[in-house]
Amino acid sequence: MEKVIDSVKREIFVKASPEKVWNALTVPEERNRWETRNCELDIRVGGTVSLDYGWGVSYVCAVVEIEENRKLVLKEKMRG
Repeated sequence: MEKVIDSVKREIFVKASPEKVWNALTVPEERNRWETRNCELDIRVGGTVSLDYGWGVSYVCAVVEIEENRKLVLKEKMRG
């Protein structure tokens, strides 16, 4: 039987203050500087995060959990 992977956990360790990393993830202008070409961020539980990487790759996610300066959990919305 083929094993199906239904989730991914990713941890990245960055040599920067939690506040600086948090801003890079949650402020659109900052995120566009280092990761995305364009993004829309509604950073609240239930909010939508749209990430466009600019080479035909984009994601639309829902914010599931937030702990400011510590944790941001996103779940990709199913495309229909």
